[in-house]
Amino acid sequence: MVDRDQEQELEWERGAQPTVLEHGVAFPDPPFLPGTTKITIARDDEFQLRLEGEGVLSDLGEFRRRRDTEKTIRVGSLIEPVEVEFSAPSSRCFLRAHVARVPNLEMRAGERARFSLSGSAIRFRRVWETKFAVGEGEDDEPTIVPVGPEAWRSDWFINGPHSAVYWRGTKRRRHAVFTRERNVPVGNVRLQEWPTGGQSNFDHLGVDSADARFAFCEVPNGFGPRWSHPVSIEFPAPVPGATQRQAVAEIVSFVVGRRLMQVGSSVFDDAGAVIESEIVNPWGQGVRRLCDRGDSSPFAYGQPSDDVEKLLALLVPRYIAARAQFGLEDALLTYWLANESFVLVDLALYSSAVESLKKGWFKSTRSKSKGEHMAERQYNEIAGGLIEQIEAALKQHSAPDAIARKVRGAYRMGGNEQLDAFFEEIGLRVGDVERAAIRARNTPAHGGISAGADQRKFIRLGNAYRALFERVFLKMLQYDGGYVDRTALDHPIRHIDEPCSGDTPA
Repeated sequence: MVDRDQEQELEWERGAQPTVLEHGVAFPDPPFLPGTTKITIARDDEFQLRLEGEGVLSDLGEFRRRRDTEKTIRVGSLIEPVEVEFSAPSSRCFLRAHVARVPNLEMRAGERARFSLSGSAIRFRRVWETKFAVGEGEDDEPTIVPVGPEAWRSDWFINGPHSAVYWRGTKRRRHAVFTRERNVPVGNVRLQEWPTGGQSNFDHLGVDSADARFAFCEVPNGFGPRWSHPVSIEFPAPVPGATQRQAVAEIVSFVVGRRLMQVGSSVFDDAGAVIESEIVNPWGQGVRRLCDRGDSSPFAYGQPSDDVEKLLALLVPRYIAARAQFGLEDALLTYWLANESFVLVDLALYSSAVESLKKGWFKSTRSKSKGEHMAERQYNEIAGGLIEQIEAALKQHSAPDAIARKVRGAYRMGGNEQLDAFFEEIGLRVGDVERAAIRARNTPAHGGISAGADQRKFIRLGNAYRALFERVFLKMLQYDGGYVDRTALDHPIRHIDEPCSGDTPA
């Protein structure tokens, strides 16, 4: 016998179906009103979690107190979300949400007032203690048993790749038996249905190394909305912590050319039963619009082939090792914001992303210069007395303090000098079109955007700055392969040491 609900949970996140909590639930007060009998958490068309509570008003005084308190809140005040923990059948629930203080009342003659309470959920987590189990025997009835130990974890995402990055197949097969039994010896049957499924589709790839073990999987048709391009990253036990799982999602996103937006997570025992689930809001605006955009990977790969799997096997361990050292996660977030922004605005964000990489490099032990012409201590030893004389003279003539600070900090490189030193230290040769992009970022960063700007020119410059970030990022991971040059016709593949070579926009 196949539990179709369990099949749904194996293939996609729990938030796909509304979560309804009503019988045997101890709803906390606050944020919920006394008399709450049911809570429903469901996603809207943009995958945001909405919360609805309902019940019978048991305390009119509490309603009045909430209404009076609501009137004292200043318009525009920032309301922090609530975090509550409560019991539900066979489980514990953890909710982070914004819940309206004052419910809507529905009054009917001769009946107690009913109310509804709206809100938005940010995160809902549920941990199970028991599960239903069905044996293999024909006469077995469902029984309640303890959940098993953690066997694997599936992190669920939308905005997965559109192209066929997978090359490993999954075989799915469903068997079913139909029986009909009566208390008379007529019409009793047992039918074995023909198995369904069995096909092996290219729908996943895997990385199995000492640093990371996971599978990157496409969610089958029929489980998540097709516009969302749902995927999962599955980790076998012992499941790594949240930081490493997030790191894997970040570098997978970079390689496939899409920012994976997490919407949930499920932990399974070895029988495939969910023992813990979590649903969250995806991070971003215009989720459907982002999911509709095409792939834009820094790499070229065959379809289907093991190219992406090989890239991940190479880059995942290096990224995990370098992530904290260089603050790579922050730079990648800015990179994605640039990818998702408008023309011209993206230049300022790509510049910020490269600056983030530069700062991370200079703070690390791998930098020789640290972004300085010489160490501060050495500079003070050489010029300390002279600096004091200059400061005294400047003060005597009532010069601005900023001049003295510049003299005191003359050992530091300027912004452009630091950028050149950074490129030199990581061994990156920068071309003319990339230099033009660096100069062009001044327009959106410092003002000067005009309605008559040449959009095509700035599209090309944005492509160049994006490629520059990708080259810098990959050099910091000691990558020695090819990348896609989007500044030139036909997007040729160039070695990481070769700059972009598209025509420099006039």
